[in-house]
Amino acid sequence: MLLIPDNATLRSFIPNTFAPSQNQNITLFDKMIPMLAEAEIWITEHLIPEHLLQKIVEEATSQTDIMYFLPRRLVALMAWKATIPSIDMGVSNNGFVVTETNTLKPAAKAKIDRIIQSVSESTDKALKALITILPKIHGWKDTQQAAAFRETLFPDINYLSALGIFTELWDWHEAIKPQIKSIEDRIAEDYISPELMDALRFEAQNGCKVIFRRRMIDHLRSVVLKILRPTLPKMPSPPVVPLEVTPSAWAQIPEIDTVMTLLLRNHHDFPEFCGTPQERRLNLKPFKNRQDSSAYIF
Repeated sequence: MLLIPDNATLRSFIPNTFAPSQNQNITLFDKMIPMLAEAEIWITEHLIPEHLLQKIVEEATSQTDIMYFLPRRLVALMAWKATIPSIDMGVSNNGFVVTETNTLKPAAKAKIDRIIQSVSESTDKALKALITILPKIHGWKDTQQAAAFRETLFPDINYLSALGIFTELWDWHEAIKPQIKSIEDRIAEDYISPELMDALRFEAQNGCKVIFRRRMIDHLRSVVLKILRPTLPKMPSPPVVPLEVTPSAWAQIPEIDTVMTLLLRNHHDFPEFCGTPQERRLNLKPFKNRQDSSAYIF
């Protein structure tokens, strides 16, 4: 494993553990190897590809370096959260058994639940912070992991707080992201064009120097969140079924008028919009009821 290779490193991120007794040869690291490996694999699949992770390990050697601290912190917390429920459990020929000690009293279930909740909160904070700084990693924007965050106008998970979501951030992000993309795609098709939407999604992650384009991204985000909020279930955990936007959620969105006004008044700053079917629809001249018209109405 690249990030947590030994017990000393692990214990620096999980300090509140007792040293093993003299007759106990199995370390906390030994018990957590499967969970640590799984957490590191998760990071390489969703956040940082393995070749960049290897580079980070080689270059970020100081514990004060945020790129040293955050990835290791996240892996340790994810693995620790998965380990806690079974840390004092074992399997015998007769089934599950609890590991007893001579000097330590097993923690009550309520305390374990509070510990898991605390670790979950710390994991969410580490995940949120790491995702925010990923674009600063040289070469990261060219990866598939970065492309996944460019699929919408929200290139990180900070938007979840605007929806009142503060726990299980990644699971909520995975549940909500398809609906966000669906909403954005419809806005693109009905108003600003897919070409402009794709360009703005790229700039949402990579930055933009044109003030009107930055304003456009902000306005569009507000529209998406307003449409999305009524669809969110009133439950503490992410939904297991796809979210659906009801027609009523689209009914009153005056902010879209702000978007179109900004687009039309500053059309030179949005060249992707020019020549699209969406622009042609806006430029259609209104029908005038003239007597020489084939569609003349008496």
